[in-house]
Amino acid sequence: MERKLLQSNCEGLQHLREFTVEAGRPDCFSAAKLAAMEAAGVNRISVNPQSFHDKTLQLIGRRHSVRDFYNAYELVRKSRIPVVNVDLIIGLPQETEQEIAYSLEQAVKLAPENLTVHTLTLKRSAPLFQKQEQAVLTTQAAEKMVQRAAEMAAAIGLEPYYLYRQHYMLGHLANIGYAKPGTESIYNIQMMEERHPVIGVGPASASKVPLPDGHHLHKLNMPKNVAVYGARLQELAERRRDLFNIEGTDL
Repeated sequence: MERKLLQSNCEGLQHLREFTVEAGRPDCFSAAKLAAMEAAGVNRISVNPQSFHDKTLQLIGRRHSVRDFYNAYELVRKSRIPVVNVDLIIGLPQETEQEIAYSLEQAVKLAPENLTVHTLTLKRSAPLFQKQEQAVLTTQAAEKMVQRAAEMAAAIGLEPYYLYRQHYMLGHLANIGYAKPGTESIYNIQMMEERHPVIGVGPASASKVPLPDGHHLHKLNMPKNVAVYGARLQELAERRRDLFNIEGTDL
């Protein structure tokens, strides 16, 4: 009954070229969630090991293990979702070039349709930002690993299709997305270029409306505090509605 109801509610989404879900950490993943995604028509999913070393995952506070990732990836491969993305991070604390190369090899063996290779970015609020001495990878080594990733992606038919940079990135490198031709993520391209409207729902969400000049946005950030968000819900909903009715926008 629940699945029939979900399918009915999602019938209007069948025209979408891409319905992507960030499944994220394998410990947040389940067969029930995957079944709901299938019923809704999801056709692209990202499941992220970040590293194929349990000691690294424990060090950065991840609750999943490498085995958890493999279990989640196997579930996805048995589903009807055709495109899978895998994320890795170069420059995680205490990881050597050899360990990073191993993670790249394991990811490539899985032959995902999409592979995203991130370079470590430390936000000032992150505990690791205060412990940067734990990072043993030099800028030169990071550059070498980024090149290694490009070569390994190419060896399984993946081509680079987008990149973006953030503050505090190791070696001022970039995050690079690779894809089999025809499976490039529309979401990634549109979001990185900020060319598509975003409807933010819930506390701490952000709504964005690109303007026709291609360079500016109108934005609305929701309060992070749940109580404040709830108390102002009606007002905020109206402001969000008005945001998407701005005269001169092309939506």
